[in-house]
Amino acid sequence: MGARLADRYRLVHTLGRGGSAEVWCALCEVTGTHVAMKLHDEADDDEEGGADRALERFHLEARLAGLVANDSPHVVRVLDVGLERGVPFLVMERVNGRSLAQELDRCGVVPTERFAGLFAQVAEAVAALHDAGFVHGDLKPGNLLVHGGPAGALVKVADFGAALPIGRPAPDPDDRSTPAFVLGSPAYMSPEQLAGDALDERSDVWSLGVVAYEAVTGWPPFGAASVADLVTAIATRPHPPPSRRRASVPPGFDAWIERALDKAPAGRFASVRSMAEALGAALAASDLAPAT
Repeated sequence: MGARLADRYRLVHTLGRGGSAEVWCALCEVTGTHVAMKLHDEADDDEEGGADRALERFHLEARLAGLVANDSPHVVRVLDVGLERGVPFLVMERVNGRSLAQELDRCGVVPTERFAGLFAQVAEAVAALHDAGFVHGDLKPGNLLVHGGPAGALVKVADFGAALPIGRPAPDPDDRSTPAFVLGSPAYMSPEQLAGDALDERSDVWSLGVVAYEAVTGWPPFGAASVADLVTAIATRPHPPPSRRRASVPPGFDAWIERALDKAPAGRFASVRSMAEALGAALAASDLAPAT
C-alpha cells in the first residue's frame, strides 16, 4: 500500500495520466472499497494559481457528473473532492473493466454490432450532459469505460474536466494560463474546437464520430506526423471512407460517418440522440441488429 491521503484514502497503484493530473486506484478505508483518485500535479503548472484552478475544475466536474448521473446510469460517479497538503484531488467510482482504448489496443477493432450497443449508452450520457447545458469537450476511447457484466456490456463516460457551457469558445491551446487538462485531445477535437470557436452539441457529435471510425475500422480518420499537420488535416482534408479501411464495414456506415464528420457543424447530426438513432437505422438496414 502507498501513501495515505485525506485520512481515509490509501493509494494502491496508478491507473493512468492525462494533462496535469494522475489517476490512482485507491482504497477508501471508511467503506473498504476501491475508488479511482485523480491527483493534480502542480509541477506541470505553467504559472502560480494552477492548484486553485484545478480545484475549481474538480468541483465543477463533480457537480456535472452528479447532475448527469440523475438522468443516466452511464456516467462515472464522483464521490469526493478535496485538498491534501495543497494538492487538489477528485475521487470517482472505480469501474471494474477497461477503457475502450484498452479494448482497441487488445483487439484492434470492435465488431460493429457491439459498438452500436456501446454507442447507444454513451449517447444517453452525453445527451444528458447537453440537456444540462454543457459540451463534454474530451470524448475519446480512453474516457469510455467498459464493464462486461452478466447482463451485457455496460459503458460509462468519464472525465468531465474539459466540459464547457454550450456557446462558450474552446480554450486557446496557445494560452499558457489555460490548464493542460482543459484542452482535450487534438485527434478527437472538432474543427471548431481546434479553431477556438464557440462550441455546441455538434462538437461532441464530431468527437464521437472519430471514436466510431477508429473503433470499427482500427484506424483514425485523420493521420499526421505532427500536431500541426493533424490540425490542418482535420480542418481541410477529407477522411477515407470507413469501408476503404475495412471491407467488413456494413453498408450505411460510410454515410453515417460522412455526416458525423462534416467539417461544418450545420452538416452534422443535430444531436447525439439523432446520431444514435441514425446508427441503429443504418445497421438495421444492413441486417445487423445492435447488441444491448
